[in-house]
Amino acid sequence: LDDTANTEHILRKIKQFKRSGKQFFAALGFLKPHLPFIFPEKFLDYYPDGTVSEAMNPTAPYNMPADAWNRCNELRSFDDIDFSAQINVSLPIDKQIELRRAYYAAVSYIDSLLGEVLDLYEERLQDDTILVLWGDHGWQLGEHGLWCKQTNFELATRVPLFIHDPDMPEESKGAQTEALTELVDIFPSILELAGFSVDECADDSTDQLVCTEGTSFVPLMQDASIVNWKTAAFSQFRRTDVMGYSMVDYSYRYTEWIGYNFTSFEPDWLDIRGVELYDHINDPDENINLAYETDQQIVDTRGDYSARLRAGWKSSVP
Repeated sequence: LDDTANTEHILRKIKQFKRSGKQFFAALGFLKPHLPFIFPEKFLDYYPDGTVSEAMNPTAPYNMPADAWNRCNELRSFDDIDFSAQINVSLPIDKQIELRRAYYAAVSYIDSLLGEVLDLYEERLQDDTILVLWGDHGWQLGEHGLWCKQTNFELATRVPLFIHDPDMPEESKGAQTEALTELVDIFPSILELAGFSVDECADDSTDQLVCTEGTSFVPLMQDASIVNWKTAAFSQFRRTDVMGYSMVDYSYRYTEWIGYNFTSFEPDWLDIRGVELYDHINDPDENINLAYETDQQIVDTRGDYSARLRAGWKSSVP
């Protein structure tokens, strides 16, 4: 399997780098658990029949705009998958459970390979080498009747992020933070840890050879209790002629589906196709879209979040 071969390759390369005494940068990306779910059979035994169930929220959110829905074309391209993927039309329960078991098994397979890399890191590298581990996106496994990744829901946009720097003070090692971070923050953070810096991208960054839209989270590594940090995290995903812009903070996820010109790469903020507002305190699974409620407090919240979304990422940095 490709992931096994790639892991064996990176382990050999790291040992070579370490023996050479030279500084190095090494990157390893895993293919799984991307489709198709292929893995050594033994990992399916970790999840015996009867131990995996279907999603607890198998229907679309109340008042969800149509553009928020994804028809799971990647999954439906496989011969054993036969469903229309219209809103609230999902797979038979037995097929859902089969897919969920396979996804979990694929994740466990990758966990085992990652463990080999981390074992080598702890043995030879942890005292002088920075390590970063993250996922590039989440995945829906039947929640809301959805499959795959192509949405702006929390399950598709939230990912794990771990980082180890041997130069951090002992008391900060193993610390966790609830502060908001984004994948664009990894680049400036690694640079700062390595003794470099990078300019923030201008509104028009055409003439900037290198720049970042991220914020170094090194201060959070030094003090995980910091609360004055980013006020929101941003993501986006497209449809045929629409772009979904999404923003999340500690209380809500807010999304606007906007008409978009994919030739000039310009949004038309006056062409609003749909809006979503989910209360993450009372509805963390995003089952009820509040955006169309007429309660004045909700109306005011929607207006506030719309203004913040349109102000963009620069308005949220610490």
